[in-house]
Amino acid sequence: MKNIKTILIFLFVFYCNFLLAQSDTSLTLSEVMFKPASGSTNSEFVEIYNTSLTDSFNLIGYKIKYYTSTPEIIIAVTGDSIIKPGQLAVVFENDYDLLNGIYKDIIPAGALVLK
Repeated sequence: MKNIKTILIFLFVFYCNFLLAQSDTSLTLSEVMFKPASGSTNSEFVEIYNTSLTDSFNLIGYKIKYYTSTPEIIIAVTGDSIIKPGQLAVVFENDYDLLNGIYKDIIPAGALVLK
């Protein structure tokens, strides 16, 4: 009886994780910095990676929402908001200081920077 329960649980998890998983997007959250060790609340960020080999996506209008807050719309910092195939985008909080912030020296050169 225990083996049957184990098999049923495995099949259910497999079904939910693989067969029902979202597979129609090339945008992947590659890192979420929530509550950094520095203690600074404006040092939180989200990295988005475009896994597509051919498709670009305009991230303007996308929203990020913490469960206790209202959705915040992503805006471009440099005027560009299109994440190209194989590109990384970093979305910082609106009050993050891009010139002096703790991540200023480690943002990849080709990354799309958004707030």
